[in-house]
Amino acid sequence: MAAARKLDLVLKGERDYVTGADIFQALLRETGAVSDLSLRFHRLTDHEIEMVELAAADPIGEAEGVFLYKDASGSPKRALLRALDGKVGTRQPYPEELAIADAVIEGQTIYSRKAEGFSFIERAIALNKLLLTRLCATDKTTKWIFTRIDLPVCPRMPMPLVSLRASSIANPRLIRSELRLDDRPFGHIWFSGVKQNG
Repeated sequence: MAAARKLDLVLKGERDYVTGADIFQALLRETGAVSDLSLRFHRLTDHEIEMVELAAADPIGEAEGVFLYKDASGSPKRALLRALDGKVGTRQPYPEELAIADAVIEGQTIYSRKAEGFSFIERAIALNKLLLTRLCATDKTTKWIFTRIDLPVCPRMPMPLVSLRASSIANPRLIRSELRLDDRPFGHIWFSGVKQNG
């Protein structure tokens, strides 16, 4: 097992947890991931997070998440995400509504051409939350939680036309959506709809 590295993270807007988008981007900076990316979350946290690269024989164990990928040489890698004792102390404004300002929904698909200043993952998450909220007719008592993303290669900026299509909304506890860039398949993203009290 390799030495642990703390990820550089902040809290966004009024959220009481570290966003999956920020964790994903921090992992890309730390790992040099190139292809076959899969980030899976097990729970939300507002704590600092460390990344531990695992050897092939290392067990995954208890963790906030796991990141699977291939590096530039094509070697498969695994990284464990573990919450630390300290909470994230920095907060930044996050006008997520600007990431979906040009969004258009047609059937079970949402499209966006612009959203300057937002990364691919920020756009994908914001767009999918809007799509699922509309398709499932949920209100503010349902929180859409980003649980997993699988991508064939590392996304590049600037981003072209981004679209997502919900594959099935029959079970809002876990919904997979297909990601497309310029109308070409570009992986999948999963969300879970969780009812909040009050």
